Amino acid sequence: MQEGDQVVLDITDNGCGLAATDLRKPRSFGLRGIRERLTSLGGRLELSPVVPHGTRLTLRTPLQPPQPDEQQNPNRSPA
Repeated sequence: MQEGDQVVLDITDNGCGLAATDLRKPRSFGLRGIRERLTSLGGRLELSPVVPHGTRLTLRTPLQPPQPDEQQNPNRSPA
C-alpha cells in the first residue's frame, strides 16, 4: 500500500514469534539483510509481536530512494 511518499508492506504470521536475540544471531542474515537494504534506501523495518503468538513485519521505504547528497544522517532530526 502507499502512505504519502512511502510504500508500506505489512506481513503477519501466526508462528512462534521472534525474540530480540534472534536478530543478533551471527549467521542470521535474512531480516538483518532486509533491514540493511531498507536503511540504504531511506526506509526501515519494524518488527512487533502478534498476540497470542506470531510476528508482524512492517517494511517502509520511500517511493524514490534518496539521492546521494540526501542520504539520511542519523544525527539530523527529521524534517
